[in-house]
Amino acid sequence: MKTVETTVKIGADRTLSVQLPTDIAVGEYEVVLILNQSFQPREIPAKIDTPEMTAIQKIQSLLKQSIEPGYSFADELVRERHETKDSFRLL
Repeated sequence: MKTVETTVKIGADRTLSVQLPTDIAVGEYEVVLILNQSFQPREIPAKIDTPEMTAIQKIQSLLKQSIEPGYSFADELVRERHETKDSFRLL
């Protein structure tokens, strides 16, 4: 038996779809749903004081100073992915 804890949104059609981790084998399962409408997300601390997190926060601060407003690393990564995929097709 495994417990998978997640937060979901239930739409107007009252359908629930769940993406399970890859270590869950294909097959039939008994599933128990606990619907807690008064769910409150866990509070994430604004700053975690460890040497690693302090270093990461300093790097993030420096990067923010050198990046143009509106620039998206995600868009760049998607563009690079498409270019790489297209270059493999030429082979």
